Amino acid sequence: MGAMHGSPDLVELGRDGRGEDRFTTRDMIEAEQHLHRAAEMMAERERHEVSDRDRETALARAEQRGLVLSGEQA
Repeated sequence: MGAMHGSPDLVELGRDGRGEDRFTTRDMIEAEQHLHRAAEMMAERERHEVSDRDRETALARAEQRGLVLSGEQA
């Protein structure tokens, strides 16, 4: 933990709802910002949907590999 605390890439987020310290990295923050920008760009487009057939195929393949999503995730 001592080495980790000394890392310049570590970002302290504070305590969570259980009172535990939470951390992230600058790389993770950049990745999340990239995803956020991509989502905003998609929201501005008129057409960005996935066909029902493609969605069902992707979900079936994921399940075959052992990945089971919740209803909200699917």
